[in-house]
Amino acid sequence: MTAGPKPSTDRVLEMVQHTLTAAVSIVVAIAVVVAFIKVVRADDSPSAIPTTIPQLSIPPTTEGDGGVTPTITAPEVTTTTGVPARCERTEPEAGRGNMVLRVFMSCGSSDAPNATTYVFREVEQSDALLTNTMHQLVAGASAEEIADGFSTLWSSDTANVIGSVQLADGATIVQFNRFDALAGIDEEPTKSFFLADILASLFQYERVASVELRIGSDCDEFWQMVGESGCRVVTRADWEAMLEEWSSR
Repeated sequence: MTAGPKPSTDRVLEMVQHTLTAAVSIVVAIAVVVAFIKVVRADDSPSAIPTTIPQLSIPPTTEGDGGVTPTITAPEVTTTTGVPARCERTEPEAGRGNMVLRVFMSCGSSDAPNATTYVFREVEQSDALLTNTMHQLVAGASAEEIADGFSTLWSSDTANVIGSVQLADGATIVQFNRFDALAGIDEEPTKSFFLADILASLFQYERVASVELRIGSDCDEFWQMVGESGCRVVTRADWEAMLEEWSSR
């Protein structure tokens, strides 16, 4: 039996070259796929997602503020148009057993409040968010905050004016102890800035649907103090209308 012709050396080399080329192509393709998967996983990881301002942690419910834990509406961005850089604050990381609250104060120069500037307060972990927020507000601004342009009528002299804060079914009642009249509190624009600090600090919590402010147990007395007559319960819609009116000044 006669054997067939053997393939030439050139033919063998050509076959080997094609095989190696295909193998290299497969290896390159695998490397590209692996790299793509790593990029996708990195983009999906929480550490790679850019954030603006961290959400405040919400402690459990309590009877202190009406038995309902309010949620917090954080601003979408940390930079506000027209607000000086020194008025921006970075939320600190709460120490063990503590929590961080936002307290609204005006900052910079403006003829009317915009309720977009605030400072942070680190306090002991507690269920009474509204009560703690109001206590921090009436304590006033720190020396550093004042140097940076923050201003408020509240000060260390008014640190103990909060009698109680109650929240029930969205209705919030803040009872102030009697205190000496603050300068210009019944005149514009001081009155608007004064009210804005209070209302912005309370309405940041979504569960707050309305706010009633009292001196002792008397709502009328509070509004007389700011130059108005009759008790006024401020709803969230009222608050939004106030912000719109101030922005048009």
